[in-house]
Amino acid sequence: MNMASGGDSHSSTSEVDQVQANSESDQMDSEDSKEREEPPAIIYTSSARLPPRTIPADQEGLDQWRRDIWESVLPPEYEHLDSVYLVWKRERLSHLCLKPCVRQLLDDLGTHFTIGIVTNGPSVAQWEKVKETGVQKYCDSVVISGDHNVEKPDRAIFDIALAELQVKPCECVMVGDKIEADILGGKNVGVKMTVWLNGRGKVAPNDIVPDFTIDNIKDLQTVLYKS
Repeated sequence: MNMASGGDSHSSTSEVDQVQANSESDQMDSEDSKEREEPPAIIYTSSARLPPRTIPADQEGLDQWRRDIWESVLPPEYEHLDSVYLVWKRERLSHLCLKPCVRQLLDDLGTHFTIGIVTNGPSVAQWEKVKETGVQKYCDSVVISGDHNVEKPDRAIFDIALAELQVKPCECVMVGDKIEADILGGKNVGVKMTVWLNGRGKVAPNDIVPDFTIDNIKDLQTVLYKS
């Protein structure tokens, strides 16, 4: 999930640590089945028919869509789908949280900058993450692509965030971990500075060059205050 921010006199964008469990459109890893006495675990078969990738627009529909994925890969005789799904959802939501260092970073940045999120994804799934992490309380704007039918790196979604933050592109910094969406998007809209959070040591493409690269979100303050 990517943070964007505008400042008081010099506005900025910030990056919230990636929220774990982006599993709305993941179709679960494949496992070979083995005969067991107990009920089998999740199994993929070559004949499994997966649900459409389009995620419904409401929570009830999202839950049913997820159940349909599970049902499509479980054997017909499996009797524990509802209980397994509830356990999975409970565990997933329990891990949707901001690390203490990220909460402290947002608190500190909030005293000097206005902060906003620009994130790609289906509306109901992304708002579920925003709600469970509690990140919205740190933000002056939350823009989700599923609410606007446009996504990063299209400058139009950044224009929405800029309007909500009431800042100009030249007053902003874009921070993100997806170079093709966040950094390119920031450059498309003409922000003052881009910061790539590259915790996995990826190599940037030659045609997308961030102004700064950090491997830990805790280094963001150093970059912002020295720039």
